[in-house]
Amino acid sequence: MKKYFWGDMCLAVLPNGKFIVGLTDEFGEMEELSVRRANFEVNVAGGPAVELGENGFWLKKITEQSGGLLLEYFYRQEELWVEVELSHISGTNVIVQSNRIKNAGKETKKITRFSSASVDHIFYGEDRKWYANPEIRIHICHSKWQGEGQWRAYKPAELGLYPGSVHGAERASYKIQSVGSWSTGNFYPMTVAEDGKKGCVWYLEMEGANNWYIKLCAYGGYAKPDFSMEASGCDESNGGWHYDLKPGETYGAQRAFWGVAAGGFEEATKNLNDFKRADCLVSSLWYAVSV
Repeated sequence: MKKYFWGDMCLAVLPNGKFIVGLTDEFGEMEELSVRRANFEVNVAGGPAVELGENGFWLKKITEQSGGLLLEYFYRQEELWVEVELSHISGTNVIVQSNRIKNAGKETKKITRFSSASVDHIFYGEDRKWYANPEIRIHICHSKWQGEGQWRAYKPAELGLYPGSVHGAERASYKIQSVGSWSTGNFYPMTVAEDGKKGCVWYLEMEGANNWYIKLCAYGGYAKPDFSMEASGCDESNGGWHYDLKPGETYGAQRAFWGVAAGGFEEATKNLNDFKRADCLVSSLWYAVSV
């Protein structure tokens, strides 16, 4: 396992390419995690998501870059490369994830899902029974015409997220989503997962005026409880998206912004706000130089 310390965060990359983030490097026992689940999802021609491992995406290379990492994965069966670029925004607890997929084969591949991020192992700690923690809140921003910015806080069970068996393969999920160019018509594309007991908060936001969803997932039942946030703008099940990736072609998913911070909802929004100001400044300088 390799560990990278960015600001107050520790990013740990397992040998197979799975990565998790926390405020410390005390992540608990790695064998308890669903380590075969990648931090991105790829489906080919409507098939199941490709996992990490010998018969799936295999981590080929990690390159340290200025302010981040580049992880390169290869799926031999379909001859697909995925690059995951992780950029840490200085002065914030925010990571920008940019995923790109390339067809290294000689035939066109129909991609029916290519997600932007998956933030796993939320609510980690010595006591990983998140479902027994009464101080966990999921913050969701409801929206409608002339009714924007309606934040609501929910207990996970109120969203149907709770274990129902001892089966390690159990999974429950709750999704917020949008279809079309009015990306904030029903929800703002962001969620905040707060652990008041630990004094820690995770957050995830999508970018773009397009189809998107953010999904909260509870894995593992009572046997191996785990919790994640996933984001995607490229998914056939959400608006019919698919893409015919031609030989030699590369396609990039929408960016996602995520991180973890000490504190609660206010600290999450402060980090994301500071990131957006810095990102807008970089974009403005790039535009000024390019023209």
